[in-house]
Amino acid sequence: LTDGRDANPDGVKRGWKDMIRQFSVPRADCGAVVGRIGDPGVAVPFEIGAGKSLDVLTSGQLFLSVNLSSDLHATGSFAVRMKLAPFTFLQRHWI
Repeated sequence: LTDGRDANPDGVKRGWKDMIRQFSVPRADCGAVVGRIGDPGVAVPFEIGAGKSLDVLTSGQLFLSVNLSSDLHATGSFAVRMKLAPFTFLQRHWI
């Protein structure tokens, strides 16, 4: 990160300066891998970190990024691996 911290896919714990910054995923740590599915005007970004398993109930493109505020920048890269499985209605238990 441009402020001298090194981040892994889970990010780094936020410091006192981060309290005044706005992040795309407020609950995710600074520099964490985050994603969203679909239109940026509608889709809600979510934390991925070093590992995430989730049921996706919508269609659209998957966008990946890191959780940064507008005044922070990052260099480097993360490798991402996805495992897709077919979803059937019977897999979801509705209450």
